[in-house]
Formats: sequence, C-alpha cells, structure tokens
Amino acid sequence: MIKFFRKIRKKLAAENKFMAYSRYAIGEIILVVIGILIALQINNWNSLKKDRLVERKYLEGFVSDLRSDSSKMEYFVNSVPKKIEALLLARAYVYQPTQIKDTLNFIDTLGYGGVASRTALFENQSTYKDIISTGNLRLIRNKNLTQALLMYYQYSDNTETYLGNLRTEYATYMNSLFPYDRKNSFKPYPEEIHHILEALKTTEFLRLTNNELAYAYALRVRFTSLLKFNQDLLNLIDQELKKSK
Repeated sequence: MIKFFRKIRKKLAAENKFMAYSRYAIGEIILVVIGILIALQINNWNSLKKDRLVERKYLEGFVSDLRSDSSKMEYFVNSVPKKIEALLLARAYVYQPTQIKDTLNFIDTLGYGGVASRTALFENQSTYKDIISTGNLRLIRNKNLTQALLMYYQYSDNTETYLGNLRTEYATYMNSLFPYDRKNSFKPYPEEIHHILEALKTTEFLRLTNNELAYAYALRVRFTSLLKFNQDLLNLIDQELKKSK
C-alpha cells in the first residue's frame, strides 16, 4: 500500500501537480501513523494478555499456599483444646496432688501440653515473597484483594513474632523427664517414676506450665482469627479466578 502511494507521489511530482501531490503525501503520512497506532495497540493487547496470565498464575499460587496454611491452622486449632486441658491438669497436680491411677498415661498426657510449642507456624509464603520482591503485586487488578493479601501476610508475620515471644521451654523440660511418644512405646525404668512425679511439683515446672498456658490461649485466639481470614481470602481469590475464565 505504501509503495502504491509512493508511485503516485512520484508521478504527481514529475507532472508538477503540487496540490494533488500534497494531498497524497498527507494521506501517506496518515497511513503510516495509523499503521504505527495499530502496531502499538496489538503490542499493548499482547502485553495485557501476558499480564493476565501472570496474574492468574500468582492467584493460583496463593490458593495453593493458603490451603496449605489452612491445613496447618486447623491442626493447631484442633490441638489447642487438648493442649490446654493437659496444661490445666499439670497446674492442678502442683497444687492438688491426687492419687494417679495410670502414672504413664498421666505423664504422657502432660507431655501433650508441649505440642505445637516448637513447630514452625508458617511455611508457605513463597508466592507472597515472590510477588513482593518482583513488584508484580501491581498485576492484581482487584485492589481490595491486594489489600486483603497484604493484611493477611502482615498479620501472619505479626502472629509468628508474637507467639514466638511467648514460647517456653515446657516441651524441653517434659522431654528431659519423659520423652514424649505418641505411640506410647517408650517405657521408663520403675525407679524413674518417683523422680518424674517429684519434678512435676516444682516451682520451675509451675512457671513453665503457666507460661505455656498463656502461649496456648494466644495460639487459640490468633489461629482461630487467622483461619477465618484465610477462608475469606480464599473465597475472594476464587471469585477473581472465575472472572478471568
């Protein structure tokens, strides 16, 4: 098309038809500009399409990470009641020693008070760390979702720090007396039993129990709240993914 206009322009210039030449020259310029604009539009469309694919990949990554978080939080939330019960039993034993019918079961139950004391609370932040470090958070078009993601991970980090400051050596103390064994295969020597029971009446053990109980209560509150936040965020992302289908 451009060659066609060029031939006409040369012919008109040779015939010294200035006005006609000018009109064709302007038309040629307009055609070139239109071609550039079309090319830019196609390039922008391809770029937007690529951004949408990357956005969807991130959203799917968040779903995977959040579901993993959810499973861990459910474990903590479901474990806390039994943990608190064990710690309250430990406190009661210090103040109100009673006849114990099954000593090994009693000690093992107190050992459960140390559950979730040392495990990592959060492990799946790979998608969040990637989208922040690359600056790709801008690709998520739903700004309400962006804000919710930032708030969730900030609260998660805050929870990690807060609960980390409350952690005690309760589990370490219990394991030094009686290795916690969920399958109950460990059997202490008979002469150890008296020593263990006496060690569970000390001021040190009471201090550890009280601190661990404070940790357990905080764990219950924080993770119940986080689990609700997690589910709301998953629903929000699910709605966004459905829009992009």
